[in-house]
Amino acid sequence: MFEQIGCVRAVDIIQKDLCLKNEVDLIDQSLVVMVTGAAGFVGRNLCQYILEKTNWSIVGVDNFLNDTKSNLDEFYTYLNNKRISGPLLSTRFKFFMQDITNTEEINNLMLATGPRFIFHQAAIGSVKRSMTDPLPYYANNAWGTMSIILAANMNKTTVSRVIVASSSSVYGKCLESYGPIKENRKLSPQSPYAYSKSISEILHASQSDEDSKIIFLRYFNVFGRYQKTIGPYATVIPKFCKLILEGKPI
Repeated sequence: MFEQIGCVRAVDIIQKDLCLKNEVDLIDQSLVVMVTGAAGFVGRNLCQYILEKTNWSIVGVDNFLNDTKSNLDEFYTYLNNKRISGPLLSTRFKFFMQDITNTEEINNLMLATGPRFIFHQAAIGSVKRSMTDPLPYYANNAWGTMSIILAANMNKTTVSRVIVASSSSVYGKCLESYGPIKENRKLSPQSPYAYSKSISEILHASQSDEDSKIIFLRYFNVFGRYQKTIGPYATVIPKFCKLILEGKPI
């Protein structure tokens, strides 16, 4: 599940990359990190993992374009059941409703909160939906990522790492033809969603310099807690799990 694999990988990259060099255990430090898409499926799992496994405080960002405020209520309920609540939660998780495409607002938020690490998970998902309504994907996934990178570059004195959620869909037909895929395989996106993710990587390359410390993780079919189980764009694994729990045929 993403909670056990993706979140660990994202946090582990920072831990290994920075801690081993400085001989400091960052997991135990009281750092501030920013998580975009904090109300989404991946973002909530990541926030949950950080709150449970580290001493970090979180600046959560979302504009509810892809999710709803009720998602946060479900998240808070889970934390309360895990006894990560009260003063502890209020001091370690702060939520801000902001649009990631507004670079000025995001820059101001970074200036005000001083995150050391940024986990950029905000995006509009679904390959199928992108085929019929592509423009929001380019606006939010491509430009939104560029906006986060620009704001992070403006805050280099505090921001030391940006972890960006990309997608295995950038490989396109390579996934069907070549079996195991190497990261340096030529990209071949086949949908507006995949293009919006690959464009994000290309735009980053145009802005990178020797001091740039931005990492893209190309997720493969993540699933887990908080994932949508109903609706035309729900994915198959959570659908199967829901039917099994309800005792219905799959």
